[in-house]
Amino acid sequence: RPLRPGVVLGLYPEGDALEQYKVDSVSISCEDFFAAFWSTMNAPESDRVEAMEKFVAEKIVGRYFGAWNTQLVEEGTGFFAAGKLTVADLAVFSMVGTVVAEFGAEKTQLATFAELAKHFEMLSKHPNLIEYVESEKRPPVSFNKIRLA
Repeated sequence: RPLRPGVVLGLYPEGDALEQYKVDSVSISCEDFFAAFWSTMNAPESDRVEAMEKFVAEKIVGRYFGAWNTQLVEEGTGFFAAGKLTVADLAVFSMVGTVVAEFGAEKTQLATFAELAKHFEMLSKHPNLIEYVESEKRPPVSFNKIRLA
């Protein structure tokens, strides 16, 4: 079995199949999210604003933010699995940070997803994440110059 970076770094639950499933399902949802996000960014320029509006309304607000918020509520620990920081938390933090930077917290209605907003705020204050986000190691988060109305 290949070694997973999350295991090496202590960010993936070991020995608990249910907790591993939770981490994997959130991580996969982030991959789906990013694929949908990227396809919107690659829409023809004449259709891009409309495609992004639809993406924000249907995918971000209508699907992902709600699902992630629900999982955080059900977990009740402030984290997605195992009661501690995992690769799932980092993946969602990255996705939320990207779309909030791109579209704005108001447009994505982040505040209406209380647990997700708290999760994002908590991770935004994590010293190691602050160091990473402010470093040159992190790629830029803005993928286009079009702003939604």
